[in-house]
Amino acid sequence: MTNQILDQIKKKKFHPIYFLEGEEPYFIDEITGALENGVLTEGEKAFNFTQFYGRDTDPQSLMNTCRQYPMGSDYQLVILKEAQSMSKLEGILTYIQNPLSTTILVIAYKYGRLDRRTQFSKSLLKNAIHFESKKLYDDKIPGWIQEYVTGKGYRMDNKASQLLADYLGNDLGKISGELGKLMVGLDPGKSIEVDRIETNIGISREYNVFELGQALAKRDEEKVYKMVFYFTANPKENPLVVIIGFLGSFFSKVLAYHYMKGMDRGAIAGKLGVNPYFLSQYENAAQNYPVRNLITIISGIRQADIQSKGVDIGPNTSDSDILKELIYKILHVQSTSLAR
Repeated sequence: MTNQILDQIKKKKFHPIYFLEGEEPYFIDEITGALENGVLTEGEKAFNFTQFYGRDTDPQSLMNTCRQYPMGSDYQLVILKEAQSMSKLEGILTYIQNPLSTTILVIAYKYGRLDRRTQFSKSLLKNAIHFESKKLYDDKIPGWIQEYVTGKGYRMDNKASQLLADYLGNDLGKISGELGKLMVGLDPGKSIEVDRIETNIGISREYNVFELGQALAKRDEEKVYKMVFYFTANPKENPLVVIIGFLGSFFSKVLAYHYMKGMDRGAIAGKLGVNPYFLSQYENAAQNYPVRNLITIISGIRQADIQSKGVDIGPNTSDSDILKELIYKILHVQSTSLAR
């Protein structure tokens, strides 16, 4: 849907109202930016572009502007940012029901969606180009990274995209910003390699959550403890919340793998939401962690997550202590319980 709207904007096929809502701000900003840059020339913007912020405007002021006619241009562009913060947004209902064809109104409503039961919502959905921006699931992030990189004229392999996804999480704005840094000075068509990621973003090739998963899958204690030592010595680059989030996702997928044995490898990869290239990692882990141990491990990860928020810990317990204890118990789950 995003690409369809962006394609129409590139072709200069505009609609009087765009209503962009949802939990993922990146796509809302992407479409808003495309309209801001695609409707008017720089010269036309001086008299035909107005930007409002929800908390600082009111329905009447917004409608008065929308009802003006363009000067020296086919359109005027009106963008309402942070629409979710506008008091009585429904006050623009009369304009929504009868918009001006020469005005392009963009309503950017982030981090939620309108109540579908109201007359305002029903009228808006009927009269506007509507886009709901949904958060991507974590397993979709590596694919999105590769698609983004390809769209910019570069290449990136599976390992590099997975490394970035594991390290940066699912904040698409942050990811696109970091990818922008990686593309600076890189010739078009070239591949963004792990070495470049390590140099420009500060992710260590040897010490990152992706490699931690590989080491835990093999129960390579020496390598795991080296990583934990590095993580605790560099907490700003390796926050506990990121590591715990990764461990929870990783071991949940290992548990799911146990119940898919015998299925086609492609089908398993699809259900786990991982690239088939990385499936061997989960196969190794399943061999080293039986179901009964995985249930205990996942319970322990949840407990560590609670502790990382300051609950059920001693006054002098640090993030380093929480991580070290969790990793030790994961590796020795057969001889000790993770649950407190």
